[in-house]
Amino acid sequence: MNKLKIGVIGSYRDKYFDEKLITIAFETGKRIAESGSTLIVGPEPMKGLNSGVIAAAAEGAKSVGGLVVGILSRMPTGYEPKYIDVMIYSGGEMGGMREVVLTSSCDAIISICGGAGTLCEMALAYHNRVPVVAIKTTGGVSAKFAGQYLDYRKELHTPITAAASPQEAVEKAILLAKNYRKKRTPV
Repeated sequence: MNKLKIGVIGSYRDKYFDEKLITIAFETGKRIAESGSTLIVGPEPMKGLNSGVIAAAAEGAKSVGGLVVGILSRMPTGYEPKYIDVMIYSGGEMGGMREVVLTSSCDAIISICGGAGTLCEMALAYHNRVPVVAIKTTGGVSAKFAGQYLDYRKELHTPITAAASPQEAVEKAILLAKNYRKKRTPV
């Protein structure tokens, strides 16, 4: 059976960025890799390749020999991502294609903090019934939507799962990912 594919989404280094997020993201990526799962990330080529939550999660996974797949909108120019083993280019720029490929490629997603871009990724995953675990202690949209439904159609969806720590988030993501794979219709 293929390895589980666990995505990490979250904040870039903006004015609300807190350095504790780096520690949480690093630990999350490390625990994903230690579980034997593949880490899937979707950094923006000009912003998050080597900084922010995404880079920290990738660095954590690589620190224990994990496999990291990066979904990028286009090939970066002038530098390479430090912690991504496999780069997949979706085409286009911000606003959809990268996010769709990222969320569609995962068996579960863990959200750390985040703003509008992270919320878009959460919504795409939610709409496609890909389980999302939000670390509620990280603030941003992760805190706001942890334990919540994103819309009124509760009969079609499960709420965003809340977790308080990287360990709890990864444990829940793995269980949800295994169940998602069982329910998913083969293509």
